[in-house]
Amino acid sequence: MLPRTSSTIPAYDLPIGDDLDLPFRFVTLNRSHQSYDFTAPHRHNYYEVFFFEQGGGQHDIDFATFPIHDYSLHFVTPGQVHQVRRLPGSGGGVMLFTPDFYSLSLRNHDIVNTPPFLTGNHPCPVLSLGDEAGMEVMLLIGLMRDEFRSAAAHRQEVIRSYLNIVLLKARRIFEQQANIAATTIAAEKQMIRSLRLLVDSHFHAVHSAGAYAQMLNVTLNHLNSTTKELTGHTVSGLIQERIMLEAKRLLVHSSLSVKEIAYHLGFDDPSYFTRFFRQRQMLAPAEFRAEFQQR
Repeated sequence: MLPRTSSTIPAYDLPIGDDLDLPFRFVTLNRSHQSYDFTAPHRHNYYEVFFFEQGGGQHDIDFATFPIHDYSLHFVTPGQVHQVRRLPGSGGGVMLFTPDFYSLSLRNHDIVNTPPFLTGNHPCPVLSLGDEAGMEVMLLIGLMRDEFRSAAAHRQEVIRSYLNIVLLKARRIFEQQANIAATTIAAEKQMIRSLRLLVDSHFHAVHSAGAYAQMLNVTLNHLNSTTKELTGHTVSGLIQERIMLEAKRLLVHSSLSVKEIAYHLGFDDPSYFTRFFRQRQMLAPAEFRAEFQQR
């Protein structure tokens, strides 16, 4: 995993070549030592799915802290800032793969068919499996790990198939726990997922709610009413929420000045960015950075 040279948050690419001849990697999380050792918060340009057989410790993902429990899956999507702080005795494995590697197994690449926990928008990217499902997933991951270490024919297709089964099993458990019918996904929910995906791609430059309505080919009134009903926020609220998340990431995990962050997030006037941030956080950007560093 190679870091990109950047003055902002360290971002890691998944290398192709040498011992990695496909855009997938399996890393064992040994109980006795930290084989996965990133001591500072960072982000990736690929997916990471952690499976913890034995729990212990905490996992920080975008300003939320999740305890590491036995038989649990933790999902980290490209761009999220995270840090794993395992305790001795905690162990399992982590699957690293690019979006293209996974989507090659899907006939329809639309985000609707992607498990909710792989979109980066789900409030709890951690799934507790329980003993029975945990044992089943552990078996599948073990087969995937063995296939990754082999040189057998059709290795890539077999690994992708195991990965797809693991994610589909996880989605089934997620839907059961959330009491969601797997076969009924309302068009409104599809639109909101598409909106979140667009906002995630364009929030640096596009702050207008009307622009996103045009991208989705719907009226702003319809998009606003649907977004308000399903999320409790207006379209502008979702855009501002995403800008604030990135602003916090850069304030805490980069050395960029407040002015540089303002320009990076599409604000022509740094003083306006400061007012924007203060209204939503009750602290000026510099005060937020100083308070977080003290903690």
